[in-house]
Amino acid sequence: TFFSVNYVRVLKMLLESDHAELKILAAESFVGFAEVQDETTQFPDLEAFVGFFVDMCQNQNRIPETRLQLRLAGLKGLRAYISILDLVGELDAFLSRHIDPASSKTRIIPAILDNMMPAAAVAGAEHEAGAPLGGAPPPQPDPIPGECQHLASEVLRDLSSRVNNITVTALLNGVLQYLDAPPNKWLPHNTFAILVLKSISTSIKPQHYQIMMTRLLQHLDLPLPVPVRRQVVLTVVNVINEASPGPIIEFIDYLLRHLLKSIEICSGVPAPSAVDMQDQRALQVSIVDSIGVISKKVPSPLQKMEASAFIMHRLLDIKRTHPALAASSSVGGGGGGGDRIVTPLLECVLQVSQTLTKLPSDSVPSSILGPLLDLGVCDDPAIRVLVLRIIRSIIVPGKTLDQMWNIVSSKSDHSSNGSNTSGALAKSTSSSSLTPVAVSGGSTSSSSSSSSSSSAAGAAGGSGAAAAAAAGGAGGAGGSNPPVPALSSQASFNTLASAYNSLWSPYPSVAELTGDTGSAIRDCVYQHGVATNSQPANCIHVFESLLTFLLRCKNKELQPALPILFKLQKVALSRRKLPPLLARSVHTVVGAYLLALGRVFECAELDAYGG
Repeated sequence: TFFSVNYVRVLKMLLESDHAELKILAAESFVGFAEVQDETTQFPDLEAFVGFFVDMCQNQNRIPETRLQLRLAGLKGLRAYISILDLVGELDAFLSRHIDPASSKTRIIPAILDNMMPAAAVAGAEHEAGAPLGGAPPPQPDPIPGECQHLASEVLRDLSSRVNNITVTALLNGVLQYLDAPPNKWLPHNTFAILVLKSISTSIKPQHYQIMMTRLLQHLDLPLPVPVRRQVVLTVVNVINEASPGPIIEFIDYLLRHLLKSIEICSGVPAPSAVDMQDQRALQVSIVDSIGVISKKVPSPLQKMEASAFIMHRLLDIKRTHPALAASSSVGGGGGGGDRIVTPLLECVLQVSQTLTKLPSDSVPSSILGPLLDLGVCDDPAIRVLVLRIIRSIIVPGKTLDQMWNIVSSKSDHSSNGSNTSGALAKSTSSSSLTPVAVSGGSTSSSSSSSSSSSAAGAAGGSGAAAAAAAGGAGGAGGSNPPVPALSSQASFNTLASAYNSLWSPYPSVAELTGDTGSAIRDCVYQHGVATNSQPANCIHVFESLLTFLLRCKNKELQPALPILFKLQKVALSRRKLPPLLARSVHTVVGAYLLALGRVFECAELDAYGG
């Protein structure tokens, strides 16, 4: 004890001197002193040392080499001080007392973080602070040497690994106060915030991870500027641990609350300024994208489905509790409440569903499909498109239409180069007439069908071409090409379907997956094609939905899909039911689907029909 007391007294004298070399030697000696101690050692009062080390960490000596050595020695002294406090069980008490105060020489968090900040982040923070009075530009900060940044990161990780349930919150409070303090460290980019918070999240004990994430999300409740709030959202998402992401639904719930709050601000009276509106929109987009990023980090398909169902139930709650705000927008997308509430939440569901790689069970829960199908019959064409995209991503998880079509195209190309895989098929269908004949409901006219032949040929080349073809059908010129005949009898296609047992799919059909909602999905797809306010995008998604189900389920899906084609063409042939431009798009969808059938089933007669 006598030695310790005198030793500490000598170290204080050295640290109080004005000579940099003496301070560096004192700090190095203190580090060695800490390394040989154990829990039985009786320590004198060491709290004064932290002030000396903080000063050294923030030293601004004009000689770069001296400044570097002083800062490195100060960081090493802080790490030794932290180890001693942890050794004697005083670290938590010290953090509770000294990590938060606004003016205290024992604030170790700024001392550590100042040395972690890259030069670019420092310059950005200084820029955000603005020019001083008189218009002079702010002074350029000295870059932090890489050695200091690396050592400071180690000190922060060491400190984070030692905190307990209570002081992890105190640690985060100190870090968040530092990031919020002028000049704001969140702007213009959140690179530094991610670096700091990831260092903490990867170092704290596993049982503290949820406490940390909850505290970060609670930071959004503060009256922060909207651009800062957006950066906080993006930072939280980046910090989430992929190996053990934690209670994802709780995180999504927090983000949804702030999404709704932002939407309400945009819908308020008086309306926010143009700049504020732009910031709010950017925040909303970031929240929607962040929910998708979070979902990608969830390894379990079941959790992804639960997250999708949770968002849908939140949407239903909002429609019930905010009927005016969540009312469907007017026909034609007049910018009503439905656009502001329903569309962002459906985009959240889409973000989650697109991260699915497989279904958690042999069926899709009605808790998701039921509310989706209710929204699928709304008046807003954009919402109907979102509904179809979500249904496709759930029923056919982990595969895009482009990916599935490329497989079919490669097989078709291989077959055309000499592999006779369709000989039996040709014989079995040779007796079935596939020559198209008119269906009841009227004859096709050149004005309504002229674009089917050329557009459908491009449509079967891939989903991108399909989209262009279906959209082009709405604007193509009519009246000069000969009319395209209507579909043949369904019996011919039934024969075709039964002949292709070789294309049996191991995947369940849409009806088997969805149970009672299977027919409702068919009706939803059909309504996309016949709604009078549908746009070319709606027809594109009708085609992509039918083709996606076909490529996934093969002959299990062919027979259920054909009645939809008959119904679509029957409505399109009736000039009084659909506008001419929309009727052309519907005919394009029918022709493109038939051409796709010819490619999938390698049927030359269907190829000829589409081409």
